Amino acid sequence: MKTTRAVRLFTSLTTWTGPRCLAVVMVASSGAKALAAETSGDQLNAAVRRIAIDHCGSCHEGSRASANPAALKIFDLRDEDWTARMSDEQVLKLNGRGKSLRPTDRARLTQFVARVLENRKASSQ
Repeated sequence: MKTTRAVRLFTSLTTWTGPRCLAVVMVASSGAKALAAETSGDQLNAAVRRIAIDHCGSCHEGSRASANPAALKIFDLRDEDWTARMSDEQVLKLNGRGKSLRPTDRARLTQFVARVLENRKASSQ
């Protein structure tokens, strides 16, 4: 069934001409390139920190008046390595907390969680 959808999509794209087809291809490829470009550790960390500040900062950023002391015991976004105090289970739970994120942000978060856990495993060996 996937092949049939792909064939229909290809057929519909090949009947488009000019700027409309080019625009679709450019948008589709730029999203993939943007996500692929963030695979370096620093870029991924920065992207996920921005996501966390936007979605978790009200409780997990100690400089805010709304910061929750219990939440800050788990992690504080002011810390350079804000996941350092978290257990592996708590890091994994970040994926569940990210259900309301946009798909690209959720993908970044999932990749970040995997990377944090991989780095912990590698450093413990």
